[in-house]
Amino acid sequence: MVNLIKKTMQVQIQPKTKNPANQSALPAQFYNFLVEDLAPKRQNLWWCKHSAQVAVRLTNTGNGTALFQLVGQGETADCQIEFEPPTEPANRAGRVEFELAAGQSITVPARVMLPFPAVVALRRQTYFFTVTVTQLADRQQRRSLLGQVSRPPIIGPGLLLVLVVAAVIRLIFTPHLLWPSQYSVEKKLPDTVPIAAGSPSDPFVKPVYLAGNSPQNPFETGETAATEMTYREMFEEVAGQYNLDWRLLAEIAYQESRFNPWAIGRSNEMGLMQIHPVTWGVWAPRVGVTDPYNPYSNVRVAAAFLAYLTNFCQARGYSDPRCVLIGYNWGPSNLQKLFRENGTLEQAPEKPRQYANRILQLEPEAPIRRQAQLETPVVPEVASLR
Repeated sequence: MVNLIKKTMQVQIQPKTKNPANQSALPAQFYNFLVEDLAPKRQNLWWCKHSAQVAVRLTNTGNGTALFQLVGQGETADCQIEFEPPTEPANRAGRVEFELAAGQSITVPARVMLPFPAVVALRRQTYFFTVTVTQLADRQQRRSLLGQVSRPPIIGPGLLLVLVVAAVIRLIFTPHLLWPSQYSVEKKLPDTVPIAAGSPSDPFVKPVYLAGNSPQNPFETGETAATEMTYREMFEEVAGQYNLDWRLLAEIAYQESRFNPWAIGRSNEMGLMQIHPVTWGVWAPRVGVTDPYNPYSNVRVAAAFLAYLTNFCQARGYSDPRCVLIGYNWGPSNLQKLFRENGTLEQAPEKPRQYANRILQLEPEAPIRRQAQLETPVVPEVASLR
């Protein structure tokens, strides 16, 4: 028994060695993120409010720590966006950067600073702004969020109407305040005041409709003004400026928004031709327009973008008309990447290819198929931009 114990104590315990083959290779690092829509996306404020609060919810869905950047930009210079940095809550800025670990989420509050409200106006003032989220490790990954804040003037249509009615009533019962030299104590007012035949008596003012606030038929406004133009005339005029086929513009407008100038897409595409906020930010200043929900301005930006895509494709040896439409739907950066890899249009995703084929198939029949929409007058304000 003693010998057995001694032999057992003499056994040397060999240390376990790590087998490199058993170690799993580390996965390659990739970058991605998820950003929720602005909360809230649209706000209606009182005239006394000078700012609106919004929040951006961001999640790092990559497998490593990443650096993000938030940039806010208003449609006009007097509309500014200030973020509250996660690291320095007391300091607000229009551009912030911060890091997020893999799987980490964060909510960044922001404040939309508005200018002083209009004193007298017939409609609410609407301010559009864009918040762009960029992952700095991969600048191709960028998301843009469109927000909207509206606010009434100090004296709106209701109060203005009350003031006008009160002034008219006062003048009716006290006309001597307006014409003191024609009235004295001895003179009496006539019982009735004759009105000349044919005198102007139409008090109707055509309303201006905002995005998401349009009636079923916003063009039923009585007589058509001499300065109005139809959608067909608008497409023909803009197409002539950029050497395009007006039927192509008409069919794109139908496929994108069904001729709805106030449409907002799932990715915040805007207006009649559903232009992405990033595309609008690049081409609207070049064209010289500011309102994406004005049909004439929206079509001009779309036409300038289509003319650019036409030259872009032809310069690289692609004369297929589908190339321009695929780029309009898919984006020029994706199209350029396809060209760089010597790919063909058949290698583009199925959805942009179907989009291009559908428009090219229906474009020749647009004057007949879309006759009802093409003969509809555009809002009167469009004529002033021609």
